[in-house]
Amino acid sequence: VPATPEGYWGPTELRLNEHGHRNPPMSKAKPEGTRRILVLGGSHPFGMWVGSDEVYSAVLDAKLGPGWQVLNAACPGHTTFQGLRTLENYGLAFEPDIVIFDLGVNDELPLSADFAQPDHVVAAVPWWITQAVSLADLSSTYLVLKSLVPAREPEAAMRVPPEQRYANVAAAQELAASRGIQTLLVSQLMEDKGRVLCTEPYAGRGEVLDLCAVF
Repeated sequence: VPATPEGYWGPTELRLNEHGHRNPPMSKAKPEGTRRILVLGGSHPFGMWVGSDEVYSAVLDAKLGPGWQVLNAACPGHTTFQGLRTLENYGLAFEPDIVIFDLGVNDELPLSADFAQPDHVVAAVPWWITQAVSLADLSSTYLVLKSLVPAREPEAAMRVPPEQRYANVAAAQELAASRGIQTLLVSQLMEDKGRVLCTEPYAGRGEVLDLCAVF
């Protein structure tokens, strides 16, 4: 992906490997004698605003050195629900020894035209939609269908309600433990400073410091 003028993904073009990871090319099979860390997360662990060698997964990989591989399988916009599904259906194939579950911030995003129902409600596209429209039309058609939903109570009007979030995290930990994988839960912190210290999307509010953006 070409570099954007605002440097959203760093100063150079965005490069993903054959697995969709923000990593150099590598085999799916884990090399003998190697330990792997799989990073699951949203835009910050994916590496928003920084170059590929500055993403924390790359920094960690460099610090650990030979014998370790840190795989950045984060994806902008992912929630705990999508992180769990990634681990279940895709991540385990890379034989990680440790999973960094850096998810949760996007769970509280409000429902909108793009996200008209909680993530677990739209876990799968109904089979009849895939037969009724072509793949090329699927995205826009499904988006319209998702938007035809009634109003919800405030707590439910988010992509992943709290109870579902806790269930997702617990399920990810249990799944990892069943395969002998250690899990590290990472939270993206927001701190109340009482003054304007931060950039978009919080600029002007005067009450939130986005520690991820500062880092």
